[in-house]
Amino acid sequence: MGGDLTVKSFTIADTNGGWINILGQDKTLNVVEDFVINLSGNIIQIGYNNMPQGGMPAADGDGFRQIVIGGNFEVNATTPELKTVFKNTNNYDINNPSMIIGGVAKFTNSDDAATYRWAVNAFVNRTIPDSEKTPATSVIQLGGLETTGNKTVMVCNNDQGAFTTLSFKSDGKTAFTGGDAKITLNDFYGLFNDRSYINVVMDGGANGGKQILRVMSTAPGWDAGNHHSVVGRSSVSVKSGSLDLFSEEKFLSTDVSGGKFGIAGSSAANDKKGSLLTQTLNLNGGDIWFDVGDVPDNGDIIYADSIGGDLSTVLVLNLNEDFFSIGDILDGAEFAVFRGVTGFDDWGSLAVEAYFNGVRQDIAYSWNDGVITIDSGTVVPEPAAVAAVFGVLVFAFAAYRRRK
Repeated sequence: MGGDLTVKSFTIADTNGGWINILGQDKTLNVVEDFVINLSGNIIQIGYNNMPQGGMPAADGDGFRQIVIGGNFEVNATTPELKTVFKNTNNYDINNPSMIIGGVAKFTNSDDAATYRWAVNAFVNRTIPDSEKTPATSVIQLGGLETTGNKTVMVCNNDQGAFTTLSFKSDGKTAFTGGDAKITLNDFYGLFNDRSYINVVMDGGANGGKQILRVMSTAPGWDAGNHHSVVGRSSVSVKSGSLDLFSEEKFLSTDVSGGKFGIAGSSAANDKKGSLLTQTLNLNGGDIWFDVGDVPDNGDIIYADSIGGDLSTVLVLNLNEDFFSIGDILDGAEFAVFRGVTGFDDWGSLAVEAYFNGVRQDIAYSWNDGVITIDSGTVVPEPAAVAAVFGVLVFAFAAYRRRK
């Protein structure tokens, strides 16, 4: 299709997979509702590609300008690979994404262990020397990313050391629905492997968007020799909304400036504890929630080399119901929420709160490096529950008086 296109919904059903040139070069597709891909084949490419060199575009600059999807983006396939070919320009503008998904990007099929490869910037011109190539850059804005079972989505830069931002944000037209996804962050072939990165930004805004990401180190079923993790050059930023994150590898940096940041479990959605690995943790606002248990190791942990920022982020101990109950004395309880931090002596500036069943608890605490010790505190129920119990007692006493 050579020009811009607006449709109510879009469905692709190609039993063998294929290279589908939906858009002409530098064009825009607007799908008002859902965009659905149903395949029994293994590859589908969305975008412009004139393929003069073994499937490679003729020159940097090929690819579509933007795809806007008002609803969900669903990929249903048996052995899937999704390629998106963006116009290869230096697009770092998070307010002008290359692809906007108002709903959730869903990757599903009948094989719970399948791994999907989403080649975000699919191709580069291989007819010119590597030193002259321009890295593809793109921003993907989506309302959520979702996988089911044990599926993993390999979010993958391709060939030229591309720069990609995954921005979890509502487009203002649809509700922010969020999701739960296992992903890896990779490049393919790695011609510019030392430059490639995939940054993650949570900015759920007024809709209170929520996303759970479990960033794994390997993607089963794909050639590890041609895929290289970019986590060590990638960053995480939480501005608003809620992001729960687990990582098996160490991010370059993690910045919390607003919203709610939590530590996800390693695999199953109901895992009770998890960990985040990051070189630098910048604390500039918002909250970090730690699910904690009755001993230091029964809880979420952040492994960080250094801590920076203005230290205004509030650290919240979420007392897990599997380990705590109303009436428990917390005096002397220790929670090892940080490990590996060096050269940081300002622990006393970090504010700590504790919650049980959504009710803030009254605690006194102290720090010993990355370990929080509760000096005094008792788990209490919410005031409404106390009032209800008191009301029952008053009613019973009044009834007793009447009988007397």
